[in-house]
Amino acid sequence: MGDAVLVTGTLGDAAAGLQLVQKGSHADARSTFLIERLNRPTPRVAAGLALRGHANACIDISDGLLADLGHLCAASNVGAEIETSLLPRSSALLDLFNQDVARDFALSGGDDYELCFTVPAQHLAAVQADLARLGCGVTKIGRIVEGGGVSVRDPEGRWLEPARNGWDHFGA
Repeated sequence: MGDAVLVTGTLGDAAAGLQLVQKGSHADARSTFLIERLNRPTPRVAAGLALRGHANACIDISDGLLADLGHLCAASNVGAEIETSLLPRSSALLDLFNQDVARDFALSGGDDYELCFTVPAQHLAAVQADLARLGCGVTKIGRIVEGGGVSVRDPEGRWLEPARNGWDHFGA
């Protein structure tokens, strides 16, 4: 318990790009950026390799942060607490969508293929330095706790009930 939960890059861009494609809205550089994040995600192979020996768990975010972190927590018999104020979001996402929509894309949008991982406190600074040397953004977004599931807290400290967790392969 107590490991930090971190993610690489920015979250929600691919889901926003998909919505823009579906609505036929892709007239400016911000839209183009988000659509490119959908069509050509950045593989985080070097970041994954740098995490060896440091991370206790790691998963790529293909189904959405809440869904994929939920899979990681279920497999490890732990819970996680996420702070929405810490979610890394691109300026393009924040420019084109309001705060609530951008937050929901970051929490439950899929296809970003960023890494979500847990690191013990004593490895946090080394991991952040290693990923910075690789030119890979990394953000601490929460922590591992006892229990199960993923809890989400808004900037005012209130617990949220997100409308959806992400893609469900077996859902109706």
